[in-house]
Formats: sequence, structure tokens, C-alpha cells
Amino acid sequence: MKHYVELLLDMNFGYGTDKAVRTHASKSSGKTFYLWFSVVSSLITFFPRSPDVANIYGASHGDDIYYLFRSDVIQALYEEVLKNNHTKESKVSLQAIDNISTIYTNLAKYGTPTYQNEPIEGFQSVQQDKVFFLDINNLGLTIGRRPNQIAFDFWESIEKRAIELSKDLKKPKQKAERNEL
Repeated sequence: MKHYVELLLDMNFGYGTDKAVRTHASKSSGKTFYLWFSVVSSLITFFPRSPDVANIYGASHGDDIYYLFRSDVIQALYEEVLKNNHTKESKVSLQAIDNISTIYTNLAKYGTPTYQNEPIEGFQSVQQDKVFFLDINNLGLTIGRRPNQIAFDFWESIEKRAIELSKDLKKPKQKAERNEL
């Protein structure tokens, strides 16, 4: 089940995001930054509530919003984090809230993601084939190059092959000669 979910996520979200980031960086006159969110804590809303995927580790689409903006929908979860702020789980949630709100705010305000008024060491904008990303995760902030590169290269090869095949389908078919009796 875990591999199936990863396959679907890469196909439906990850590869498209990766391609959009690379395309934006190649066409934009400004800087393109690739931020990745993989925090897993008590504020994650989907996985703990669905028994079908309860054993799959990770944030789901949109979970980062609850770290950036407070929501009445999960008010009880916020209260639990604040009540138990000494636990490891709550510390991860509070640190993630601080990280994501600071980085996104500074990106909007200054055009570059910074933390505590300092550049994030080693983090660069995306430049042509150099795809740098910043992962906001349970350990804090991690810098990397092209997340899930092996999977995304696979999907890119599938896409290229599909384009080749579709060109063959678009070619006009020649009429077969008829043998008249």
C-alpha cells in the first residue's frame, strides 16, 4: 500500500510540481525557490484519521496550511499542542509553525526565504538544471538537490515516450489500396 500511495503521489503531485518549478525557473526573470514540506506531527490532519493509510508516514496535500494559518477546524489539535508543549511531538509542531511562517513571510516580504533574518546556509534558488530545495521537516530545515530525483526522472522518461507515441498517432493514415475484383 505504501509503494502504491507513493507512486500515485509522485504521478499526481510530485512530478508535476517538480516540472512546474523547473519550468518557472527557466522562464522567469526572478528567482524561483523550491520549498518542500514533510513535517509529521499532531497537526497533520489526514493520515491519523483514515484507517486505510494510518501506517503511511508523511504529510498530505494541504497539511502545511495548518502550520502557516491557524484554523478553527483543528482548534482542538492546537490546544493539545500548547497544553503539552514540553513533549517531543508538540515541540516538532511548534518548531514547524515557526519555521514555515518565518520562511514564507520573509519570502513574501523580501523575495528570498530567510530564517531569523539570516539566509539559510546552502539554500539557493533553482537555476536551470540545478534544482535546490528546502525541506521543512521534523528535524528542522534540510537543504537538498531535486527531491525524489529518481522517481521524477522515471516519470519524465514516461512522459517523453508518451509524447513520441502520440506523434505517431497524429500522423495521417494512408489509405490502403483496394484491389478491385
